[in-house]
Amino acid sequence: MSTSMRRKPFATLDFAPLASVTIQDRLRGAGLWGIGAVLLIGILFPLLVMLVVSVSRPLDYGGVAWGHLSTNAYRELFFEQDLDGLWVFQADNLRILLRSASLAFIATTLCVAISFPTALYVATREARRRSFLLLLIGAPFVVSLVIRVYGLMTLFADGGLLNRAMNAVMGASGDLGLLYTNTAIIFGLVYVFFPFMTLPIYASLREFDWEQVEAAYVLGASPVKVLFSVIVPGCMRGIVAGVGMVFVPALGAYVVSDLLGGSKTLMIGNLVQLAFTTHRDWPFGAALSLMLLALVAWCIGFRFDKREAQKSTTADKDRPTGFSWSVWVAFPVLAILYAPILAMIAMSFNTGTSALVWEGWGLTGYLDALHDDNLVRAAVTSFMLAATTVFIATALATVTGVSLRGGRRGTSLWIERGIFAPMVIPEIVLAIATLLGFSVSGIELSFWTALFAHVVFCLPVAYLPIRASLNAMDQEQLDASASLGATPWQTFWQVTLPAIRSGIMAGALLAFVSSLDDFVTTFFVAGAGVITLPTYIYAALKVGITPKINAISTVLVLLSFITIAPVVFLKLGSTSRRKESASPREHRLPLVQTTYGA
Repeated sequence: MSTSMRRKPFATLDFAPLASVTIQDRLRGAGLWGIGAVLLIGILFPLLVMLVVSVSRPLDYGGVAWGHLSTNAYRELFFEQDLDGLWVFQADNLRILLRSASLAFIATTLCVAISFPTALYVATREARRRSFLLLLIGAPFVVSLVIRVYGLMTLFADGGLLNRAMNAVMGASGDLGLLYTNTAIIFGLVYVFFPFMTLPIYASLREFDWEQVEAAYVLGASPVKVLFSVIVPGCMRGIVAGVGMVFVPALGAYVVSDLLGGSKTLMIGNLVQLAFTTHRDWPFGAALSLMLLALVAWCIGFRFDKREAQKSTTADKDRPTGFSWSVWVAFPVLAILYAPILAMIAMSFNTGTSALVWEGWGLTGYLDALHDDNLVRAAVTSFMLAATTVFIATALATVTGVSLRGGRRGTSLWIERGIFAPMVIPEIVLAIATLLGFSVSGIELSFWTALFAHVVFCLPVAYLPIRASLNAMDQEQLDASASLGATPWQTFWQVTLPAIRSGIMAGALLAFVSSLDDFVTTFFVAGAGVITLPTYIYAALKVGITPKINAISTVLVLLSFITIAPVVFLKLGSTSRRKESASPREHRLPLVQTTYGA
């Protein structure tokens, strides 16, 4: 520190020049180049390849004839060529599209009907209870999508737990016949996408000015009138956002329809999967994927505007009353969220040969799992893939967060939009685009291609809590470190890292669970010899459902919950230290993007 600076009173010192020389300035260039390369290679390039493939001529046994442009793939969405070479209308794809749209519409409507009362109940609780309820809503979604849908299968199966319970209550015997029906698919879609409707509605309710409700009551309005004339219009932005986050992903769902609907019920997601596997018609699959992506882009542009949300001026101590009826929706919904998982865990102790029909208590499934060498190899691969993904994704997210903090708003905004793209793009679309990118580049599918795809996929999950910790940092700590002569690296290691340690740990744990439980991305971009636990379970379900699957799934569920437990404790601990009037941003949970591959 210079002599002239020492002569000034401490309160009058200007730390701006010193604070500007921080780790952000040293890392910003490297961080922006690094994340830019990942976004370019992992997202933009594959999507551009998919666009080119969609306008190329297909080869007979897969692949495309590069340089031979054709729009036939888009025509084949609703037309086909007859023996004379004329294009005639064909209703099969249109029928699948209409079926997908109708099932997605019904599921979205049901999500609105149950999510609004649930969000209303959560938003009107005190701060700590509110955070706990949000954690209950989000906790099941650290479990693999395949396992959650399989849990529904154990409930809906003829002779399963639900069937036996209904027969016991009604004093009858017979099969419900729920599995492999449209009803099962709709229930599965609601079950999978329920949080994506609840959280936006909850956020809008937390921003809502509850003094309008009090004024309406003073003027003599009934609770029903207040609900539909004041509250619902006031949180319409959240409802519209929720509709966009549920309807379009439900259109592209293929795991739900494949497992709960069987081969009898195809949706758009199934059509995309078949185009790239059984039919090997890459242009047609790419055209379908881009159609889904266009719908996503339209919904995002429709549900977001530039208006600033009006934040609530009502403190938690003035929480509104008169909505106690919402508890009768919220609690049953929370129970249903956990029912399939608990049913699957219970069926893991079934001693019979069927994983869906209860025959008595036993450890047959666990004993069979212990002697399965393929299962052991799948577990080792899953943990190696998840651990490596965590190391790379967390390091990249940390460097990116530090480099973006205090950067130019325009640049930071666009980079963050790119980081969050995997959370918005349907997972099956991004997975297939990545597959096409590897194919064009001549890269053979292997463990390393799966690793790269997992890093891109888990990057936003790791980045969210790290960014939140960086935003909560006190800038004066960095200024003080610089004023005391610390180098940028010393400031980074001794000030920045300790301050964001909890965010890094939370991001790493969330990324680990996301990678461990992922199915869709691994299914498309891993090599033939790369088998993880979710892909093993999915393949086993296709061969035959045995108690061993329940045992494997139960172990994976428990592992996911144990891994995510530190994040829960961090969340509840930080909530207890906040004021009762914490902002809604502090209560939002990072969402695991696997659900878009439903």
